[in-house]
Amino acid sequence: MGRDHEIIQFRLEQIQNLVHELQTMPVFSLLVEDLQSRISSFTAKLSALSPEFLQTTPEELTNLELLLFKETIKILREAVSQQSIAEDLKLKLSVLENNAQPLSDLTQYVRQFKALTTKETSSTNMQQTTSASNNPSKTKRKNKHPIIIDDSFPPPPASLQEKINDYLVGLKRFEKTFTLPLMDNTHQQDYVLHPLLGLFKEKTDFSQRVLSETQKRVRNCIHEVGYHEILVKELKNATHNLETNYQELTNLHANIWARYTKLTFTTMDTTELTENLVNAQLTLLNTIETFLKSLSAISATNRTNTEWQYCKVNLVMFIEAIYRELKSKNLPINQDAVEEFRIKCLQHLGEKTGFFNFIVTTKPLEEDVIQRLLKDLFTGQFSKDRATLENQFAVMQHFISKIETFPIHIIKDYVSLTDSIEKQSTTIHDNQRRILEEITLDLLPKLQRSLDLFFLFSPSAVDKKAKETRKNLQSLEKELTKFLKQFDEKETHQLAMMNSLKEKFLSIPKNEKLDWDSLQQIVGLLHEINAGVKNDFEKFDQLATRFKDLKNSTLKDIRSLNEAYNAQKETIGLELKEALIDTQTALEIQYEYEEFDQDAINTKIADQLNSPQAFLLSLQQSSLPLESLLLSKNNFLLQLSDIITRSKIVFKEKLSKHLTTITQEFHSPLSTPLTDNNPFKASVQEKEKDASDAFQKLTALYHALDATRGKDLKDWVKRLEDIFNVVQEQIKQRNQTRDKALEIERRLQSPAYQTSITALETLSEEFLRILKEYTPAALTQHPDNPELQQVYASITHDNFDIHNDWQKGTLDKIDSRLFVLLSMHREFEQLNNQYINKNLFCSDATYLDELTKKVEMHLDNSHMETLSNAKRSALIQWIRTHILRSLQAISHRVINYLKPSETTRHRFFVTLGACQTEHTLVKAGNEVYEVLKSLTPVTA
Repeated sequence: MGRDHEIIQFRLEQIQNLVHELQTMPVFSLLVEDLQSRISSFTAKLSALSPEFLQTTPEELTNLELLLFKETIKILREAVSQQSIAEDLKLKLSVLENNAQPLSDLTQYVRQFKALTTKETSSTNMQQTTSASNNPSKTKRKNKHPIIIDDSFPPPPASLQEKINDYLVGLKRFEKTFTLPLMDNTHQQDYVLHPLLGLFKEKTDFSQRVLSETQKRVRNCIHEVGYHEILVKELKNATHNLETNYQELTNLHANIWARYTKLTFTTMDTTELTENLVNAQLTLLNTIETFLKSLSAISATNRTNTEWQYCKVNLVMFIEAIYRELKSKNLPINQDAVEEFRIKCLQHLGEKTGFFNFIVTTKPLEEDVIQRLLKDLFTGQFSKDRATLENQFAVMQHFISKIETFPIHIIKDYVSLTDSIEKQSTTIHDNQRRILEEITLDLLPKLQRSLDLFFLFSPSAVDKKAKETRKNLQSLEKELTKFLKQFDEKETHQLAMMNSLKEKFLSIPKNEKLDWDSLQQIVGLLHEINAGVKNDFEKFDQLATRFKDLKNSTLKDIRSLNEAYNAQKETIGLELKEALIDTQTALEIQYEYEEFDQDAINTKIADQLNSPQAFLLSLQQSSLPLESLLLSKNNFLLQLSDIITRSKIVFKEKLSKHLTTITQEFHSPLSTPLTDNNPFKASVQEKEKDASDAFQKLTALYHALDATRGKDLKDWVKRLEDIFNVVQEQIKQRNQTRDKALEIERRLQSPAYQTSITALETLSEEFLRILKEYTPAALTQHPDNPELQQVYASITHDNFDIHNDWQKGTLDKIDSRLFVLLSMHREFEQLNNQYINKNLFCSDATYLDELTKKVEMHLDNSHMETLSNAKRSALIQWIRTHILRSLQAISHRVINYLKPSETTRHRFFVTLGACQTEHTLVKAGNEVYEVLKSLTPVTA
């Protein structure tokens, strides 16, 4: 609420506080009748405005405050003029009047005035009572039968007399009459005023009757001895009843004036009257629109219960009553629209709209129909006559109140609550039973069947999750069953309570006015039931949500279990299929080795593989537990493995002879060890290694048979054959190389080759001797020669090698014989290399012949004296060559003639004067030559 509204409400509360103080002032009993009427009229106006105080504008409120202030001041001024009060209160009243003090100050002044006048009135009453007791003639009543106290009877006790007098004085204020406004028939028949006027008459009659009876009772019993206490009690009771009735009359009087004020105009301006009528017409349209929308919210279709029939009868009666009044009242209204209003409302309720409408149709009241009815209802033509305008205004207020007070909201609540409860209850029952059936008859059995497939199987994550889901489903089933039982018990209890209220409701005759309080009690209970059902529906919705989640989890777990089961079956199928392929291949190769024809092979294989193949074909359709399937698979795998093992045994038996033979060939030893000079030694080692590697591969492949799968046996056999051929070829090449190496070993040990070695050793030794003997002298002559230094360094070590890269110039600086010896050595060695070579084309005869020629050329010839050229002068060499050699030759021939000898027949002699080199070579040449001549190509 905004600040302006708070201020308005505060100001109105001040007005109401002041009015309350004015109504309860005792001084009112002393005021003249017209003053009391003005106060009542003002109160009525205020009461009429109070319910709409939040809509009161500040300007209207200000006018209201000014009016109240002036009237109150006027009342107080008249009261003060009749009372002897303190001057300060009179002065304060003048200040309030002149300065227009706030209403709160005025209210405070009224309270002070009331307190003062109350005391004075009490004192005055006491004096009057005392005076009356002393002089009864002074006591008079306004009514026709004044009370007379006779002094001839014993007076009552003073205390009781005072009480009686007080009550009698108090009863005077209930004798006043309330002035009602003059009303025409339209006002008297107003929906609000008519019952108020009837009740007002009833309360007024009651007040007059009680006053009359009380006064009569006092007159009859005032002189009765001992009856005064009873009379006091009766007066007290009468005072209480009259006080209550008086308060009710005051309220009724105010309400009547308020309603009357609302029905009448305070202005004489026709234009303003028309505006008020237009506003009333708009209010009436809004009221009718609210009623029609509430009616449209009530669905009359498929409703047969007795309560609804009662409600519908009253709705129809009300609609017909409104229809009749609208038709009969003098309003600027469209009669066709009124007729349409009735028809549409009755059709919405499924009622006949006319005597000849035999077929009843239900047509829901739609929004567009409502708006059309409202648009066409009033003609918009207003009278210029003030009386007509006032009458139409009052009639519109009558319709507004009548329609507003009709409790259609109770019927709407009854219908909507009934529908809501029925819908929610039906939803709970239907869905709950469906969920229970789905759990017990569908989800749990399916989940259990899927779990049974893994019975005795090692638990997996999928299996554990599925078992947890099953546990949750079973728990939810128990909760739903318990919930349904409690819900049914609640419904039974609520039905009993509802039946109790319905008995009272249905006891009303159908065509009589409906007891709305009874229906309101039913609606109140329906509110409670609906709240409970709504709460249960929310609980059920939570359970349904849990079920939805659990259902999804269950279906997911079932899928996961089935997928895991199918995956296991697929794995089993793949393992068994591979084993069957292995076994079939092994059997095919086995039977081929055993030389069966193809038909026999197919028959034998089919006989042995029939059972596992049948199991494999039925595996996809099988729903046996995995434990059973795995057991069958393992049994078949063992059977197939045994078949493959037997096939491998057959292979081993077939291959054992061939493997033994080639093993023996591989392990045959070399008959003669090879020397380092044999050029085939490395080749033999290489071929031995190649053969060994191939044989090891063959052995490894053979031993790999046990680990070879059946489907790989065909490839294994092919590889075995290939490696077997390779081993045979490698052994063959090794043996061929061995034969060549042995040939070389034979040549190395032959007499001719050994003789060549002797010649080579002689040449090498003589070469080394000359180097050692003459190199120092040459180094002395040529100290800076690096080649000579290298030569000297080589001869000082034990590892002297004649095969060094000797330079002729360097050797000549030492001794010219060196290069001659080196050339001879190289020629002999070159011949040996041709003979001891991987190329065996040089035969023994060729070698012997070439070796003999080399000996004759270098070691056993007619010019051996040339070896001493470096050591002998040319003269001596000439003498030796031409003289001494001839003489020595003659002597050798004579000696050989005289004493022939095969050993000396072909021998050369050393010419006198020969150097050591010549002497050594001639000697060696004779020895070598004799050996070579003794050899033949066979023995060489």
